[in-house]
Amino acid sequence: MSVVEDSDDWRRFLAAMPNEATRKVYALSMKYFFAHCGLDNVAFVRLAKGDPEKAEGLVQGYVGHLRGRAEKGEIALSSVRARATPIKLFCVMNRCRLDWDFISRTIPKSRKWADDRAPTRDEIRRVLNLCTLRMKVAVEMMASGGFRVGAWDYMCVRDVEPVERDGRVAAAKVTVYRGEPEQYFTYVTPEAWGVCRQYLEYRRAHGEDVLPGAPLVRDEFAVSQGRKGTASVVKRLGSREIERELFRILGKSGLRQERRRRYEWKAAHGYRKWFKTQAEQVMRPIHVEMLMGHSTGVSSAYYRPTEAQLLEDYLKAVPVLSVTEYRDVKEAEEKIRAEFGRRVAQLEAQLAEVLRRQAAAAT
Repeated sequence: MSVVEDSDDWRRFLAAMPNEATRKVYALSMKYFFAHCGLDNVAFVRLAKGDPEKAEGLVQGYVGHLRGRAEKGEIALSSVRARATPIKLFCVMNRCRLDWDFISRTIPKSRKWADDRAPTRDEIRRVLNLCTLRMKVAVEMMASGGFRVGAWDYMCVRDVEPVERDGRVAAAKVTVYRGEPEQYFTYVTPEAWGVCRQYLEYRRAHGEDVLPGAPLVRDEFAVSQGRKGTASVVKRLGSREIERELFRILGKSGLRQERRRRYEWKAAHGYRKWFKTQAEQVMRPIHVEMLMGHSTGVSSAYYRPTEAQLLEDYLKAVPVLSVTEYRDVKEAEEKIRAEFGRRVAQLEAQLAEVLRRQAAAAT
């Protein structure tokens, strides 16, 4: 059953989601639901307002169908709730008063985290060895910046700014989701910035006028003499295309030798897990959460580190977040521990001096 996309109820539903990626996922989920019910969106709204109990029965029937698929291993158990959530939002936006407390009793509980892991450094290197220059930009920046693959639907050239220290690039600041309510910033390593700069120079060398508002990662273009000028027509390489390309590279690398529904580590999201796993070895966990765009709960109302403080903490993680320029994690960690030990010793010496003077003053 097709969706009546020019109807008011469908427009209200889509307007409730500011994020384009979320709109696409929720819209697809609703189309599956309507197809299962044998109704379009207009007919379902009419039914839900005229006979709420019958509409509730349709929702519960769909949930039961999804549970059956989950029991067969066709979908994850968590997908049942994920596919019911858009239905609830659709009903809320169209004032369809269904009893969701009653419906939710049939929705199974599941783990709130996925059973996967972060890739290893060697695995990321194997991927990079098969990447084109533009895909190296995607991998290096996601691995060292920790942002979601969906950020590529917004990322422009102006969103990446090198940060210099002592005459060299120490990191690069990245604005994620610029202009959106979710906007935040993170950093990437000098290694990632170097690949990014090389890619932009490559585009300029082949005739593109790389403007600040141009997509940071774009479509492929012809470079042969017989097809000049194609580099000037720029089309963004979106998150879906990047994810598909990463999936293809993993298959080519031999890291995925058979097709499965779920893999040990995710083609795109795995780099976000890599970032968190590596960064938390040396950074304050709350700073890692901030650089990932996560909410820090009540702490966000009281703990407000400056940009300089976040950068200083991030610079500690640069050695462990670097992939191709990385030498030895233990060596980097030993340096950090030595610096920490030096500072502790210095503070202890200062405290001992203060106590000595207080004792001398008391006598």
